[in-house]
Amino acid sequence: MTALATSFGTVLAAVAASGALYFTGQTLQAANTQNSLTRQTSMSDRFRAAAEQLASDKVSVRTSGVLLLERLAKDSPDDSGTVLEMLVSFIRNAVETPGCRLEATDPSNNIIVPEAVQTDVYTAFSVIQRRDTRSTESPTLPALSRACFSYANLSGIAPGPFNFAGTSFLRAVLQRADLSRANLTNAILTSADLTEANLTDADLTGARVALAKLTHAKLVRANLTGVKLTQADMYGANLSEANLTDMQLSLANLTRADLTRAKFSGYTDLYDANLTSANLTGANLAGANLTSANLTGANLTDIRYDQRTRWPEGFTPPPSR
Repeated sequence: MTALATSFGTVLAAVAASGALYFTGQTLQAANTQNSLTRQTSMSDRFRAAAEQLASDKVSVRTSGVLLLERLAKDSPDDSGTVLEMLVSFIRNAVETPGCRLEATDPSNNIIVPEAVQTDVYTAFSVIQRRDTRSTESPTLPALSRACFSYANLSGIAPGPFNFAGTSFLRAVLQRADLSRANLTNAILTSADLTEANLTDADLTGARVALAKLTHAKLVRANLTGVKLTQADMYGANLSEANLTDMQLSLANLTRADLTRAKFSGYTDLYDANLTSANLTGANLAGANLTSANLTGANLTDIRYDQRTRWPEGFTPPPSR
């Protein structure tokens, strides 16, 4: 009887222990569920606060909203995709304004000053630039068609030049914008206004720039390999030391353009291009197609070319250097 009692007591103890463990597990599960709900509620509240800040009419408040989104992405990597979508939407709405003004009047002294992209948009670009992409997809850049970036400095965004690879700037206004050193590979700049824009050392490999306005634009040492500049207006543009390999410049206006030591190797199509008074001093025209190009008054001092170079009918080039 004593043995039976002992065995029964042992069973009861085991059952009690199991029950305690069960209730402890249930309590922990309930606590975890509550913590998860609390965290989700907190994240939702923070997202709502960020969205409200982005809609503010004050630049400082909108900038705070952008930085709050960055913190949210760091605190919750699973929500980084949502954060990116919100930033992309914010940038697109901020720059797609009707009637892009190039200048604004300062009411204090009536001086005409540039109207540029504001701090909040710069900050949004910076956040996208420095986001951690090791555990997420590559940044999806906003389509910036018809965007207004006049006078904008897009060359020094931390931690370096912004990556605009594949971005659409269709019909965008980028007058006097600074895009030096920017990555614009395969970007769409068709019909964009880049008057006096600074594209020094920019990489435009494979970009589509047909019908764009690049009058007096600065493209010194720019990589324009494979770029389509058909019918582009490049009056007075500075293309010195630029890489123009395999470019399509047919019907482009290069009047008074500076092509000093530009590299035309490969097959560069200049069919019907207007090179009136263009400076081609020291340019490498190897493989260039200049059939029907207008070379009236062009400076061809010290140019280089080879047997693949095609000249206008009846045109006698100077000796190759």
